[in-house]
Amino acid sequence: MSVINAKNKSKIIGLTGGIATGKTTVSNYLKGQGFLVFDSDETVSKLWKSNKSLQQYIKNKYQIDITKNSGKKALAELIFNNDEKKVEIELLIHPFVFKEMDEWIKANHNESILFLDIPLLFEISYQNKVDKTIVVYANLVNQINRLMKRNNLSKTEALSRINAQMNIEDKKLKANYILDNNSTLEVLYKQIDELIKELI
Repeated sequence: MSVINAKNKSKIIGLTGGIATGKTTVSNYLKGQGFLVFDSDETVSKLWKSNKSLQQYIKNKYQIDITKNSGKKALAELIFNNDEKKVEIELLIHPFVFKEMDEWIKANHNESILFLDIPLLFEISYQNKVDKTIVVYANLVNQINRLMKRNNLSKTEALSRINAQMNIEDKKLKANYILDNNSTLEVLYKQIDELIKELI
């Protein structure tokens, strides 16, 4: 039983991957199958939009107005291009995200399985607090091509963003389960269906 869920019935599954490996695709498929998924990225986005103290802190510290689209882009660039600032901002936002996640788990404790979509699952050692971990994997070539297309980036920009995260090969080694997303969606969905049977 997971550390964060010691008093609840649910099996807690940590879902992660690298940028442009298809984690969101897996998350959406799970939701479509009726499972509940806590989306860390979505939670962060909502916090930036709604938390006035966070907005003011970022404005004072980095001269970035995250209530504007240009500010969101500037913050993303700061995170991807400056390791020190990246750590500072993560330390700022993570306590708020964890609070939201803990409340979500408590509110849904009667579900048999709960999925936590956490991009930095291994980076923050959160694998020690869940029952099992899943990594959505894609090779570097596919990551680069998908990221260039999705975000309209150059190859250099895409590679820079990929390198700002833990290497996906290292994440594979730490995972309990791996979903290989180097083929078609049909192949990926079949893998998810098989994994669900095992988890249930």
